[in-house]
Amino acid sequence: MKNGLFAIINIGTSAFRMELGSFVKGEYRQLEYLVKSLSLGKDTFSLGVISSKSMKEAYDILSKFKAKMDEYKIGNKFAIAATSGVREAKNREFFMDYIAKKMGMKVNILTPHEELYIRYIGIKNEFDNFGRFEKQGIALVTVSSGNVAIAIVKNKTILYADSLHFGSLRLNEIFRYVDEKDRAYAYVRYIESMLDNVKNVIYQAKIKNIVFSGSSINVLRNIFSPKTNYLPKEDILSLFEKIKKKDAAHIEKALSIRSNEAEILKPMLTIYVDILKLFESDVFYFSKTTFPRKLLMYYSKSYKINNLKDYIEKAVLNIGKKYNFDANHALCVRKNAMKLFDTLRNIHLLDNKYREILSIAALLHDVGYFVNENQHEEHSYYIIKSMHLPQISEQDNKIIALIALLHNEKNKDSYVKLYNYLSEEDEFTLMKLVSLLRIADALDASHRQLIKEFDVSADTSEVVIRVKSDSFLFFEEVSIKRKSQLFSNIFGIKIRLEHLVE
Repeated sequence: MKNGLFAIINIGTSAFRMELGSFVKGEYRQLEYLVKSLSLGKDTFSLGVISSKSMKEAYDILSKFKAKMDEYKIGNKFAIAATSGVREAKNREFFMDYIAKKMGMKVNILTPHEELYIRYIGIKNEFDNFGRFEKQGIALVTVSSGNVAIAIVKNKTILYADSLHFGSLRLNEIFRYVDEKDRAYAYVRYIESMLDNVKNVIYQAKIKNIVFSGSSINVLRNIFSPKTNYLPKEDILSLFEKIKKKDAAHIEKALSIRSNEAEILKPMLTIYVDILKLFESDVFYFSKTTFPRKLLMYYSKSYKINNLKDYIEKAVLNIGKKYNFDANHALCVRKNAMKLFDTLRNIHLLDNKYREILSIAALLHDVGYFVNENQHEEHSYYIIKSMHLPQISEQDNKIIALIALLHNEKNKDSYVKLYNYLSEEDEFTLMKLVSLLRIADALDASHRQLIKEFDVSADTSEVVIRVKSDSFLFFEEVSIKRKSQLFSNIFGIKIRLEHLVE
């Protein structure tokens, strides 16, 4: 954002935060920063829902925030982003509808991966030496009240990205009935079990650099008052030993911190210590930028974001590798699909948004083989439906999953219950994309990449695919005849394969 005002409201797990700022020639200046405590997370993590009392309090807080935005004449230059306190509530849709109807304000519920991506971009823009960290290998760890999000990057490739359910407030809620002197041990055992999957990635990739972020960082900054963006690891370990057997009241008095900070300090430090033990680094790097500031810069489009497509592709490929997919086949089908999409634009009339959707579906269409070869397309559907990628909406993600589900030549009516929520227009778009993926998949039916290259020509009655190969294309030729039928039914144009022997 070059010029103007912008506001962000972050509905966090333990508090509502709003930042208002001004941009002048691209330079940002904070105007106001407001914090109102309300622990939606306590409701969500203990009851499973946001209580009516908390909903009323949320409305009161947002009303005050809106009044402040009206003072500044913000207009529509604002965004509201909610994290796990709302995201994991069973009645989150009612909460969103309640705020929309009462206030005319839309709440964006961030997926875990959207939240992780925004923090990643924020830290990337904050640290001057981040490029070196990325090359050597770095773990970005966000410790919030509800979750611990971890992204591991090396050589600019994402090796791991996930959000784990053991934030400081959540740990307190899980173990609230455990005796105080035994809680630190209970925390450790629980956290260690949650970190099992990420340990191997850290050890195999030899990750040494680690940067922490999250609202909990402010508690440490209040205690240590560091002048830089790092602390010696020993300071964290020493503080943990000092407080691990004390209750919140004693911690509050000993460290002269607020009661709400004292309540989360023990589980928070347990998380830090357990994660630090996985790394060889003696330095505890941390992000000074608050999450609301990161959100504001992101939603106002003020961050420098390079190679988002590369980021998404690497994330998708890592999902494929996680499920041991046939990478050569997936990349071949994606290449085929992109060529078909580009050369047949005058027929399908879809814009580039759907090119990206088709690309992701092509890469992941067979991940379901990991579960079971039989009905693998259904397993692919459920795996893809559960993934979260930055700037890929929930609706578009469902479309990607449905394309993979329907890439075999089964009749779409077999799965009508899975897509009957689509509008007629969206369903027609879906079937166009499925028809292209079926042909792209047929061109590597043998999974051996026998077709070295191909070109496509089209007129009003026929599409001719001329392929170059020095191999006998039995599977490809048989598959094209079956899998091109949907394309012919939709567009009224036949597909013909010509094999040019080299």
